[in-house]
Amino acid sequence: MKLPEGWREVSLPQISELVGGGTPDRSIDSYFGGDIPWITPSDVTKLQGYWIAHTKERLTAEGLKNSPTKVVPSGSVLMATRVAVGKAAIAEVELATNQDFTSLVIDPRLVSSEYLARAIESHARLLESWSQGSTIKGIPRATVERLKLPLPPLRVETPDHEHRR
Repeated sequence: MKLPEGWREVSLPQISELVGGGTPDRSIDSYFGGDIPWITPSDVTKLQGYWIAHTKERLTAEGLKNSPTKVVPSGSVLMATRVAVGKAAIAEVELATNQDFTSLVIDPRLVSSEYLARAIESHARLLESWSQGSTIKGIPRATVERLKLPLPPLRVETPDHEHRR
């Protein structure tokens, strides 16, 4: 497919840092009920729109420390890579995810969160076809890294004083 002038095809690592999620040991109550929003697929499948700030579960600092999950900044795109493969959301606040997500910490100079979330969802069928596994199907990290998306040029706003010249 020929891209419009100024557009280019990019892989996710070219425009974002990929961050995995995880789940603290559920048998340790002190890991849950804290202040850190923690996304699971059920939070995203019920979502109206893309932006998410509120989650059913929250982690404590201790739970975060004792889990492979990491906190990602607001504006990060949360890509479901297991359970609800191809669904995307955007972090409205700093948050963490479980292992069913790969978070894309974007460079806003290269791509907007909204565009990336929509582009991922437009590739949902392709992503589902790439899923592997017998019990829970998911997309391996190496496969996520190979996904190519069309990227339009960003319109950069100029300060008002430059328009007056």
